Amino acid sequence: MKKLKSLAVLFIAAMVLLLVGCGQKFDAQGYIQGELDAVLKGEITDDYLKLVDSSREEIEAESAAMLDEVMEQFSGMGLSDELVGKYRDYMSTLMKKCKYTVGEATKDGDSYTVPVTIEPLLFGDAMETAMAGTEEELMAWATEAMSSGETPTDAEIMEKTFELLYNALNANLDSIGYGESKEHVLNVVKGSDGKYTVAEDEVTALGASMIDPGSF
Repeated sequence: MKKLKSLAVLFIAAMVLLLVGCGQKFDAQGYIQGELDAVLKGEITDDYLKLVDSSREEIEAESAAMLDEVMEQFSGMGLSDELVGKYRDYMSTLMKKCKYTVGEATKDGDSYTVPVTIEPLLFGDAMETAMAGTEEELMAWATEAMSSGETPTDAEIMEKTFELLYNALNANLDSIGYGESKEHVLNVVKGSDGKYTVAEDEVTALGASMIDPGSF
């Protein structure tokens, strides 16, 4: 079960912020807002495309590839393609529920600091509730199977477990709450090559804080 919890964290933590700078006209706040909106919500504005000097198709392809990379870990568990596809859709919808507010950027020479306030999704609570029901349903399914003279294989048990877990998680998706807000400060730094970047550890910390895994 820990695998599912880590997927949500890994998806956001995989973000890498990098673009070609535009001198004094560079909009650091708009860039961070656009990056988060594009990666998490699939919302891509024309202003953002100008900032990153890219096309809508390229941004969509990058986001899809990132999700594919994360879901490869799920596929490695031996689940059916159909079920992996369901979890992929779930993850995409879960990311759209992330709450963040990008504050005004402060310029310092060629660099900027941009505050981002996060309200973490209480995913751990949703997982705990889903697992409680899943365990009971799984036991009932296994008991029924064995009473009919069929002993489920390990692969069948794994598939059924994550099928039941998906059903429970998806049914409660709209009721996931949010925790106490946290503020992060991203340093958008212009390098000697003219590109603006945010340190990977700052991006990872930001992403990890968006999902509260609880005790899982």
